[in-house]
Amino acid sequence: MSETAEKPKTFNKQEVKAFLADISEQVELSQGNYLHSVLALNELIRQPNAEKVFDDGLKRQARDIWVKIKAAGAELNDPPLLFGYQAPVDKSSSSSSAKKKSSQKSTAKSK
Repeated sequence: MSETAEKPKTFNKQEVKAFLADISEQVELSQGNYLHSVLALNELIRQPNAEKVFDDGLKRQARDIWVKIKAAGAELNDPPLLFGYQAPVDKSSSSSSAKKKSSQKSTAKSK
């Protein structure tokens, strides 16, 4: 017996724009119940074609919705698609470089 997996639906730019308008409206009307809005927004930004579909205007619109939800008290991690990719910070190298700078300053003072 073979099972066929359904391909997830991908959205085009017009569908994303309409979906974001619906999400924005729901955020305004939700009175603090943002779970469905977060799930819907997450669905959009996790689409396989999201990087191609989200132009600067759609990213700005989605980012505004995300910020409104966070400002209302939801604890969310900012998605890289909307807020940019940040390189991970290597704490061990930053602390060792700070120690090097500190030792260089003390060496310079003693001269």
